[in-house]
Amino acid sequence: MSACSKRSDIAPISAGKEIQINENSRLSANATNRIQLTGKNTPLIIVDGKEWTAEQLEKKISPDDITSIEVFKSGKEPVQLLEKLGKTKAENGILIVRTKAGKKAELPAALYLVDGKEMDQQSAEKISPDKIESINVLKDAKGVEKYGEKAKNGVIMITLKK
Repeated sequence: MSACSKRSDIAPISAGKEIQINENSRLSANATNRIQLTGKNTPLIIVDGKEWTAEQLEKKISPDDITSIEVFKSGKEPVQLLEKLGKTKAENGILIVRTKAGKKAELPAALYLVDGKEMDQQSAEKISPDKIESINVLKDAKGVEKYGEKAKNGVIMITLKK
């Protein structure tokens, strides 16, 4: 069983593998290739950016559909995600599932700046780590103060080696 203290990426989940989400909840895949969520304290479940029930997760997704799973303990939740969902807290933690059919869009995109010039996230992610000198992150009001409303979801500043 994998225990998660803050956050953990597991992709994909397979039969016999179990992930502890909180003190009383576990996620596993059973022998019939279905997802099972067991325990008393059901976490907030997000699948491809949308809130789901445990029943939906168990009935509509097989382990083969999953590309990644992230577990956030209560108190360690991403604030932007909670705000997007209109929540202030996820008492039993958050289970974020990304599927092959879904998009990576549950969190709004940050503003990416490469050597001071705006760049889309996909292009920035393609930069070889060998070419990067430093990465700085601005969050909250600091980014908005400096770069305006387009930085409301944070700023990722990448400086390339010369």
